[in-house]
Amino acid sequence: VQEALAQLQRDGLVVRRQGRNGGTFAIGSSGAVAKSDETKTLLSPLVDAACEALDFRQEIEPMVAGLAARNATSKDLQVIQSEAIAVIDAEDDAAFMEHDTAFHQAIAEASQNRYFAGALRQVRAVLDEVLAALPDSPSWHARSYGQHAGIIAAIVGRDERRAAQAMKEHVEPTDVSARALLAAIKRNG
Repeated sequence: VQEALAQLQRDGLVVRRQGRNGGTFAIGSSGAVAKSDETKTLLSPLVDAACEALDFRQEIEPMVAGLAARNATSKDLQVIQSEAIAVIDAEDDAAFMEHDTAFHQAIAEASQNRYFAGALRQVRAVLDEVLAALPDSPSWHARSYGQHAGIIAAIVGRDERRAAQAMKEHVEPTDVSARALLAAIKRNG
């Protein structure tokens, strides 16, 4: 949790205050407090399921990337690359999330395993609201672009181990941030 908060502070998305009214606060518009309450209301019932989905994603998505490196067709590679480009070209966070989801799902489909693809579709459905609630920043997006490129290079190069490792390194920061958000909601619920 501390790592996630430190990263968010470095990204300029939160500020920490000491004292009786202290804590960690999101930096944003005057609507940030209302959005925070809306987020808490929306995510409170999902905390346990989202934590389970994060556990599943942490273990399975790297393995799926490895399978994609082994099994992807040339058409699969085109779809993966197309979605990665669409993520970069996204004009707002909603478009970024839409194409990021499609990028991850394209990799799952490229594994050529319907069960993994279906399971990751279900996991993403549970996590969509949590991921959308995470603050975004240009540095966060830039990090994702670079990580996507590494994942694609490993899949195109048919390097299963490297694809799995690249995906693991990609999902970990989101996992840490999502768990920090969910823990705060649960604690203050």
